[in-house]
Amino acid sequence: MSELPTGWAHTTFEFVLDYVQRGKSPKYADKSELPVINQKCVRWWGIQEEFLKFIRTDQIDTYTEERFLREGDVLWNSTGTGTIGRAAFFQGLEIADRAVVDSHITILRSSAAIDPKFLFNFIKSTAVQNRIGDMQSGTTNQVELSKTAILKTDVQLPPLAEQKRITAKLDALSARVTAARTKLIAVAKLVEKYKAEVLTLGVQGGLTREWRAENDARWGKPERLEKHVLDVRYGSSAKSSKTGEIPVLRMGNIQSMELDWSNLVFTDRPEEIEKYRLEPGDVLFNRTNSPELVGKTAIYRGEQPAIYAGYLIRVKCAETLLPEYLNYALNSSVGRTYCWLVKSDSVSQSNINAQKLKAFEFVVPTIDEQQQIIIQIKGSFSKIDSLAAEAEKALKLTDQLDERILNKAFAGELVAQDPNDEPASMLLDRIREARAKAPKSKKQPRKLRKMKKKPTLASLLDSWPSEGMTFEELRGQASGTYDQVKEELFELMIGDQPKIHQEFDSTQKTMRLKKVAP
Repeated sequence: MSELPTGWAHTTFEFVLDYVQRGKSPKYADKSELPVINQKCVRWWGIQEEFLKFIRTDQIDTYTEERFLREGDVLWNSTGTGTIGRAAFFQGLEIADRAVVDSHITILRSSAAIDPKFLFNFIKSTAVQNRIGDMQSGTTNQVELSKTAILKTDVQLPPLAEQKRITAKLDALSARVTAARTKLIAVAKLVEKYKAEVLTLGVQGGLTREWRAENDARWGKPERLEKHVLDVRYGSSAKSSKTGEIPVLRMGNIQSMELDWSNLVFTDRPEEIEKYRLEPGDVLFNRTNSPELVGKTAIYRGEQPAIYAGYLIRVKCAETLLPEYLNYALNSSVGRTYCWLVKSDSVSQSNINAQKLKAFEFVVPTIDEQQQIIIQIKGSFSKIDSLAAEAEKALKLTDQLDERILNKAFAGELVAQDPNDEPASMLLDRIREARAKAPKSKKQPRKLRKMKKKPTLASLLDSWPSEGMTFEELRGQASGTYDQVKEELFELMIGDQPKIHQEFDSTQKTMRLKKVAP
């Protein structure tokens, strides 16, 4: 173990936490005064309230006072591959004054020995996150952080005054990193905005104004597309296969004005290949899609032999129109606005037929000026993409910066040590003494009460919820021991006519038991 900074002490969570408790499995209602925080709500930045659930009103009184969350509690996801280990610092909710957690989250409540925000930042650091795999127990999709593993977590504890200085410094640095990250994320949105503006300037003559002055050229008037094409034709409606001789390009293969050659289907039919074979320079127009995507285009450049499917229209340009210029025109605000105005809408899709496509009006300058416009647009796009790549690189560095700042903090290198601070060991000794002197709470004898007999598993089938149940939820409703419920469940899942089947819930990362449809 490396030497600790002055005044620091080595301890475990057991000696710095006053309360460590997993939540209970609640019975849910559509709405109530008491929200339940689940794993999906727990984010490093706080609580995502849109995923809150609610406890049935008749269950609220079953919660003892310590189970209600307090400001400064750390909520630690304690089950499930992909979610285990993520934590949130609780500072209250906007929609309610009180809240509890479900059984997949552990509440960590600090003692006087550790600052709550320091505790949260420590859990966030690699000192803990890199050990989650070793701390957890269980099998795939059923892993958990046990209370025992949590209490044994090692922590190098600074003096309390230094903890507060570290926390203040981390808050200040985090705010600056977050501000930088927000601006860098905004760059991605600006990229599309700037590209759209460049396209519009190009097809409206704004990029070649100086070129026209130097070449004594004039910007023309809008003309219909049909005057500048040789052929406009729908694609193949024949069924495609996962394998075959040549690819059949579909609407999903058109991405950002280019062809995406992944996720292909194929055909072996000679008559389809002959009729719909693409040639370099063909412009593909997506005639059927969602309202915001209908009308997207790309150019076939001869990358490999291919034909095109029925939701696409192939446009062959005449000598007066360059395919690249048409591609830019249809993706500019001029083309997008036209597509929005002429599309025919159904329940979930929009359509633009060949006649409407041919009626698209835009300025078609001379071939020389089209070439100049293409050069200008490509040059501008290259600069924009370069800036976007730098922003993406910087964004990744901010994640590394967070990690490095936390590492420095918990190595005692972020703020200066003050010899006047009370050493952490002295504070820990006082807390141990206070705990030793505290009177042991006597367990009150449990009052015997008549328990309502739980129904058998088979009798629950008629009221089985459509969203299914986890095995833990099922045990709370069915009578019998763990093994008895498991055995009865197994009987309902096998045979010629099973009543129950398992289905993995990718959102909650857990297995749900659902009733087989009759």
